[in-house]
Amino acid sequence: MKILEIISSPIINIKIYIILFAFTLTFQVLANEDNSEFNLSGNINTDREVIFTIIDKMPDNLNEEFSNYLLDELNNTGLFKDINIRLENNKYFIDVVEYPVIQKIYFDGNERLKDEELDQLADELSFNIYNEDSIKNFVSELNMIYSSFGYNDVKIDLSKDISEQNLATIYVDITENKITKIKAIKFTGNKNINSFDLTEVIKSKVKKLTNIFANNNFKPIQVDTDRQRLLKFYREKGYADIKINYNIEFFDDNSVIIYFNINEGISYEVGEIIFANNMQDKDINSFLESYFDTN
Repeated sequence: MKILEIISSPIINIKIYIILFAFTLTFQVLANEDNSEFNLSGNINTDREVIFTIIDKMPDNLNEEFSNYLLDELNNTGLFKDINIRLENNKYFIDVVEYPVIQKIYFDGNERLKDEELDQLADELSFNIYNEDSIKNFVSELNMIYSSFGYNDVKIDLSKDISEQNLATIYVDITENKITKIKAIKFTGNKNINSFDLTEVIKSKVKKLTNIFANNNFKPIQVDTDRQRLLKFYREKGYADIKINYNIEFFDDNSVIIYFNINEGISYEVGEIIFANNMQDKDINSFLESYFDTN
């Protein structure tokens, strides 16, 4: 079992300060000249000062419009599972239920990616609050990274333990499975340029006896880049209307066939070039004529 700790500071990011093992805080703040007050409860790990730094404007008068604004601002932080705001007796009562704060992450099954790399990913994504959006974002990015190495059948399962202080210990179980291999690459619609020449343009390869050292790992990002290479190749040959898409056929043995579907259009050639020289230097005419004759 591999252990990854991601919280070593009371600062989560620019606006979020975490106080571990704090008790429920209730406070009242004088907000304006009308003696309106805010009463906050339910925040176990989120510093009350952070909550009020999130609010960009304070109300001149207590009203439902500001209540809606306050609700939206607090929801957008991703810190709270539930927020209840009510206005009573010239006071805002704000009751919150926090999402768990991630204290530790345990990774298991990661052979291709090191703990340090997973640590960096969690840090870059600010994966420190256990809510649906952060979980989905982390899993999606992790899948994309594995896919870039040819692992397209990765299984990622998350489970958690929540302490009484609402601190989460996360267990990430990764089943990498085998690398997806390219069984074949096929081109359709290429009437004027043969498939062998197109194969030389792209980076995706099929392993054959003639190129047994070819890297035939299937990488979706690379296939999309190959499409761009083919478009550029055709346009350089005068096919201005070229259109290319692709589709992938998956097989049970974790292999794929890539199909590039090509609509070449017609090949354009440069006809007569007419230019005008409005400068005094007449040598420019001969230079332009020579240039276009040789190019």
